[in-house]
Amino acid sequence: MTIMQLSTLDQLIDDVLLELMITLPLPDLLTLRQTCKRLFHVTKLRIIWYRRLSLDVLSKELPIPGPIVPVHCIPSTDLEWRTRKALQLEKSWKSPPRRYLPYTQLPASADEIVRKVILLHGTNNVVTALENKLQVWQVDATGPQSSRTARMTGEWMALSSSSGLTVVRDSSCTNHVAVQSSGSINILSVDSESRQFASLKQLETSGALIGLFDNYVLINKSEASEGGASDMGIVLLDWRENAGGKIVLPWNPEFGTFIGFTVFSGQIVIAWDSCLVTFPLPTTTSNGTSVIEPLQAFRFRQRIRAPITMSACRSRELPGIEYPNAASPNGIECLTIIANWAEQSGWGPYMPYGGSMTRSILYVADKEHGLFGMASIPLQMAGDCEAIAVGPSGRGVWIEQRSIRQCSPKTTIAGRGVFRTVECDDYSFPLASLPGAKSLSLSSEESKLQVDFDDGMGRIAVVLEQGVHVYDLV
Repeated sequence: MTIMQLSTLDQLIDDVLLELMITLPLPDLLTLRQTCKRLFHVTKLRIIWYRRLSLDVLSKELPIPGPIVPVHCIPSTDLEWRTRKALQLEKSWKSPPRRYLPYTQLPASADEIVRKVILLHGTNNVVTALENKLQVWQVDATGPQSSRTARMTGEWMALSSSSGLTVVRDSSCTNHVAVQSSGSINILSVDSESRQFASLKQLETSGALIGLFDNYVLINKSEASEGGASDMGIVLLDWRENAGGKIVLPWNPEFGTFIGFTVFSGQIVIAWDSCLVTFPLPTTTSNGTSVIEPLQAFRFRQRIRAPITMSACRSRELPGIEYPNAASPNGIECLTIIANWAEQSGWGPYMPYGGSMTRSILYVADKEHGLFGMASIPLQMAGDCEAIAVGPSGRGVWIEQRSIRQCSPKTTIAGRGVFRTVECDDYSFPLASLPGAKSLSLSSEESKLQVDFDDGMGRIAVVLEQGVHVYDLV
């Protein structure tokens, strides 16, 4: 029998090369790519980058760059880009440069005031809300300062500007937004290629638009009286169906005013200024009015106010992919709620540095029966929060004295549980310093900042008096 001696990798058949390359770390794989044309093409194969994404990104629970789509729809080049982008962001997040991040400012006329900015997750698109219109921008802020561009690609005009616009993004991470103007709510979609607005649905309803989740529009009627007692609370309308039915999450005057909402562990979590209330997430909408009674209510130690953020510290998941590692069995699934106190109570055991922010943990106590528990874990920080935005992974940013600072997921031991919660950093070098006065009155409407953050793309957008600034970590 003749034994063939191989002197180079290029002499191996493709199947053997694949088995070898799948085991290589990313730097070695990129180095090997530069040796010859054949190895260059082999390292482009989809199976390699599917494996690298699973091991280097998903198993480490890093935020996933790009839109959330089924994994079988993602080509090899996109898998490679997502993997390398996620690792670059991880490096920049753990060791940010000790210099302020440069920014791209969106062009705006002097007589137009931006009310809100929304980052469309996984894209370079930014939506700005003005008095009576929405604009979508394509922002390239990853190159040198001289080559950064911001180009408006689409615009949507409201029929009436009498009461201004209320705009919310779909919290299930699609490219949908809902906008309310003069009693009507429009569901809009932003096309990823043409970057134009497309109208999907128009609803005529009373109450204030407060949220959008998948196929449900959330309307706050807790302070409305024209609907009667039958629909006092948070009303859910299924905009994808034509049945005309609605679901009511009842409101109690003791709850106070609405602060925010999220969906956690199959339940809707509503934050009022005095308490946290959970409801089962509906699966269908029937004709007429259906009332869903609350499952649990947890009262805060004292009233809270905006800004508020909620995060389960779990990155978005790509449909159709097998995750290499499950969550730690010692950890407890939990939701972190960070908000400002409505009133400063001064020094005390829960504010060791006199800070104005509170952190509550809603944790799963009984998964089988859908029961939660609630704990309070103090934040070891001294600053006053002017604005905060945290992504699903627990990464985020908060603004204190015009400085943009980091929020990161950290493991905390409290009582008998191990929680993965959000910590706000107030001692490291800031990511950026915003122009303007350093001391602002948090109660002044003119001085309130608004921030949005895309943890998968590493992008920050801030609404300032001068317009909108967009920052990129990479």
